[in-house]
Amino acid sequence: MKKNYLFALILFCLMGSCTNAKKEQLKSRIKEDWISEQVSWDGKPVFIRYDRALKSFQKDLYRDLIRITVQFKSDNPNGFPNDLEAAKLWKYEDTLVASLTKNDESVFAGTVTFPNRRHFLFYSSKIDSSKRKLESVLNLFTEYQIEYGEYADSIWGAYEDFYRKK
Repeated sequence: MKKNYLFALILFCLMGSCTNAKKEQLKSRIKEDWISEQVSWDGKPVFIRYDRALKSFQKDLYRDLIRITVQFKSDNPNGFPNDLEAAKLWKYEDTLVASLTKNDESVFAGTVTFPNRRHFLFYSSKIDSSKRKLESVLNLFTEYQIEYGEYADSIWGAYEDFYRKK
């Protein structure tokens, strides 16, 4: 009986070490490699920006996608944000990234900018905690119509769409 208990304790400790090692992998992951491109999505011009370094990132801890959608308030004739709104969106993105990636709970994968809206894509290892953080950030940016959704995406299909759209 003591042997089984000891074996279970050793196994539990080893599993914790593996999880910690995986988290350390995030902290020391390869340098970011952001790519921005204009692509065609359903026949319309769309701008994508994504961290290409995440292609070789160990994704198994980050199985849930959080997609945050911001509707533009003022846009140019093509439906994209003007310079003033673009600056606000950068600030919003910085705030989202700082909040959601804190404690390595989420990874920022990229953005997709359609006419009249932008999607921010994050992958989370702790979806409930990430949603609480997101909701507190939403309270800071009340001037925008913002929606978000969470999706199971253990294969990172939304992220892989960046490659398929090129």
